[in-house]
Amino acid sequence: MSLDYFESVGFQDEGFLDWFLWNIIGKHIIWGLGLLFHGWYLFVYKTKLLSEFKPSFIREWEQKQLQRFLIAEEEVSREE
Repeated sequence: MSLDYFESVGFQDEGFLDWFLWNIIGKHIIWGLGLLFHGWYLFVYKTKLLSEFKPSFIREWEQKQLQRFLIAEEEVSREE
């Protein structure tokens, strides 16, 4: 089926022809891009740890907070 069929039958509405072209061509391109990005995410990002994607300042802050917490915990356990 092509656009010639619809034009010969009498569908002269440009809106319909645009909609038809979008459904024949456009949605497959969108689905293909979606599948491409999903595969990329699945096989590239799932093999890496989430911590590898954090900015360095967040990792440094987490380490400082962890050290601060461990020191405070150690002091509490000494007092008991």
